[in-house]
Parts: sequence; structure tokens; C-alpha cells
Amino acid sequence: MSDWPALLDAARPISALLLLLLVVGACSNPIAETPPVQDSVMVDVLVDLHLAERRHALEQDVGRPLRDSILTRHGLDADAYGEAMAYFAAHPDRYAALYGDVVDRLRAARERLDTLQTVR
Repeated sequence: MSDWPALLDAARPISALLLLLLVVGACSNPIAETPPVQDSVMVDVLVDLHLAERRHALEQDVGRPLRDSILTRHGLDADAYGEAMAYFAAHPDRYAALYGDVVDRLRAARERLDTLQTVR
């Protein structure tokens, strides 16, 4: 049995929190028009963070060491990630498009896993 539906369910509270950040951030001073981190890197980071959270437990947050390891793998540190999230909070339309890519990537991974489990 696959845990992918649970993974997508686990992403909902994170999405709600990020939406709140977007709304609050949209009311603040505008940030530079160019994101501080490439969209493709942010998609990779968010996918990895979601997968890591699922591995640890649905109710638990990713621990700092694991989060930092994921960021480092993608050439970021906590400050750069925070700056990128602040940028996307000020640009909710860009974040929505980027997060759509995250969801698409997670769904594709779930489908691959389901296909592998069916073959067995």
C-alpha cells in the first residue's frame, strides 16, 4: 500500500501556512522582481522537503539538520531559503505557479512508485 496520498495530505498544512505567509507578505514592502533563487531550485528543494517530512512522520516537522542538508545539496543555506520564501510571499502568483510544479513532481513520483508496486 502506498503512502503517497498521505504525503499529499501532509503537504496541505504546509500549503496553508505558506498561503498565510503569502498573504501577510503581500502586504509588506515589495521585494526585488527577480527571485533570489531559481524557480527550478526552489521546486527541487520543496519536493525534497516534502519527501523528508513524510519520511520522518506526518505530524513532525523536518529537523534542522535534515533541512540544512537538503538546502546544502541544492546550493542554498537557511538565509538564502528564507530570502527566497520572502520573495515568493511578496509574489503569490509566482509562488502558485512554482508550487504547481512541486505538486506535479510529487504526483509523478507517486505514479512511478504505484507502477513499480503493481509490477511486483
